[in-house]
Amino acid sequence: MFRFISRNSRLLSTCQKSSLRKAAIDEKFQFFRWNPSSSFSSIQTIGKTASNGATNANPDEFTVNYLTESCSFSEKQALSLSKFVTLEAPDRPDSVLALLRKHGMSVNQIASVILKYPRILLSSPEKTILPKIEFLKSVGFPDEDISKLLGSRVAPLTRSLQSQIIPGVNFLQRFLVSNEYVVQCVLKCPEILLTTNRRLLLANIELLRELGVPEPNIQKAVRRLPKFLLLKSAKVKESAQRLEDLGIDTQTMIYVRCLSAMATLSPEIWEEKLAVYKRWGCSEDEVLLAFAKHPACMTVSGEKIADIMEFLVDKMGFDPLDVFRAPTLFSLSVKERIIPRCTVYALLVKKGLVTWRNTALARLLLLGEQKFLEEFIECFKDDVVELLKVYKETRISGSCAIKTIQLPKPLPAPPPPLDREMEGLSEEEKKALRGSKFAPLPSAPPPRHQPRLAHPGGPMKTNKAAALAKFLERKLQEPNGLASVDPRLVELAVRNAKETVNSSGTSTSGRTIHHVDSFRDSEESAEEELKISVSKKRKKKKKKLNKSEKKKSKKQKKLKHSNLEQL
Repeated sequence: MFRFISRNSRLLSTCQKSSLRKAAIDEKFQFFRWNPSSSFSSIQTIGKTASNGATNANPDEFTVNYLTESCSFSEKQALSLSKFVTLEAPDRPDSVLALLRKHGMSVNQIASVILKYPRILLSSPEKTILPKIEFLKSVGFPDEDISKLLGSRVAPLTRSLQSQIIPGVNFLQRFLVSNEYVVQCVLKCPEILLTTNRRLLLANIELLRELGVPEPNIQKAVRRLPKFLLLKSAKVKESAQRLEDLGIDTQTMIYVRCLSAMATLSPEIWEEKLAVYKRWGCSEDEVLLAFAKHPACMTVSGEKIADIMEFLVDKMGFDPLDVFRAPTLFSLSVKERIIPRCTVYALLVKKGLVTWRNTALARLLLLGEQKFLEEFIECFKDDVVELLKVYKETRISGSCAIKTIQLPKPLPAPPPPLDREMEGLSEEEKKALRGSKFAPLPSAPPPRHQPRLAHPGGPMKTNKAAALAKFLERKLQEPNGLASVDPRLVELAVRNAKETVNSSGTSTSGRTIHHVDSFRDSEESAEEELKISVSKKRKKKKKKLNKSEKKKSKKQKKLKHSNLEQL
């Protein structure tokens, strides 16, 4: 019991000490106030407000009147802004507004800047604002873009010019080389100028290099996808590991786009988008294939995906597979692009002027505006006079006035080629059929001047034929090996062999094709290749000698002829 009392007394003493310390801190910093409701983190003095006796309940009348009359704010907006800034005289805010107007900022743009950063009205125009605007102009920022930058979430007006803005711009200039790219990058992500964010940027750039992304693609990522590069490196690395299963080449820009999309999406949101696609009959493999083609199909909202599918499938009658095959469609505007063009298309189908065979969904929606007008409106303006009017009205309204129309179904697609049929094959057969990515391959073909060896699986045009040949040879060496092989693989090997026989005629390139009875590696055929190369070299030497002898004889004849003429 005594322990409990002593422990409680110690606890009370520490609480009293902490409360006294807190009171001392509050007394020391009583002239500063934290504003969590503002869009930026700043410490604001309230000495002026206290001296004027202004409170939240009784805001300063001069401040409210100035904000409503000079800055075009409503009374409600002015009352809320007066909690964060107190104006005593019109001289300083008038000079700030005059400077912003002088640099091409409109009334609405100035109002947006004040909403983000009200204390700009108390800043020194010549010392604080003007140097930052002049520096941004020297980099290449147009006047209209400076207003966007000043009104952004992390505005340069709230940051130091010497310690934040200039070092950030200098880093981007060294990496991106062109000022135009620097402007593009900063406008997309002003936070990139902060010192802490530059550390994240450098770490992610190094990670992309480790993943094998080329330097030009890294530069494109910095200027086009800067927000993605400000994520934590651990998250980007985790997304890169998830991308390995898709087999996307890291040398391509599509890999960077996929990495950006996957890193910015949480697993929960990814599953939600996947569920929307599955609702329309799309499997997970088809979604991943579409994502590898166009990553933006997973970054659009689930509502937009549902709206596009409802209109194209339910309203227009398109096959869902046709939509999945063109994932770029999910990046288009529903009201400005998809509905107006499909309305024109439905009208032409209804009039019998267009059939499914002479148009396709992807082409209809992905054509440039001028091309679309030429092919779908100008060509039929005599047959359907109101076509252009319907198109323009639909673009404005964003709704389709045509009733549901079931478009004629396309002809059935031809069966997929044999090398794409993977169902029912064993893992070893799949690897052999896929070719160079999985199966062990022979050595590289000989140089151009040497003859090319044709393997039993077909001419050495692709690594797939060679891999299939080697797989079948291994099966032949096993007892009853062919009995376990899928017949389609044997048919494919026979077809390749026939192509080899057909291609062994007279060659226009001068190269000969030698047929062999079994698959041979480079060690077995090295002697034969060496003999062929030696014989070719001898022939070339003989030709050169013959040419040189002929030239000498011609020169001698000319000399004799000239001597005879002189005599």
